[in-house]
Amino acid sequence: MTSEPLANLRAQFAWKKINEVKTSDDASVYKSIIKKMPMLIKNNGLGGTLAFLKSKKKVHQKVMDDIEEWLRKRMMISNNIIDSVINAATPEYRALSNEVMELLMWMRRYADGLIEGEAND
Repeated sequence: MTSEPLANLRAQFAWKKINEVKTSDDASVYKSIIKKMPMLIKNNGLGGTLAFLKSKKKVHQKVMDDIEEWLRKRMMISNNIIDSVINAATPEYRALSNEVMELLMWMRRYADGLIEGEAND
């Protein structure tokens, strides 16, 4: 990691991830998932939301992989994301949840600006 402010690093990572998917056939599905995730986390917790993503596969797995990649870059996890979250003590769980929510804020902004349309669920 660099000495850049954390918000800038999140923004750069989110920009990169949204640009990777914006021209794919699954872009609108990715956008839809990203936009729903904050409410899913608030209602079900981070662990429950990750279990939901894991159960769905494909684009949902891509979203989980992107979040996992970010948490690894931040050195917040060393195992896979689900193991790390379900085995985290309360303060760590809260920190992971907060970090994911902050990342999703940037991802939602860029998805709204760069990805056309919405997926029909």
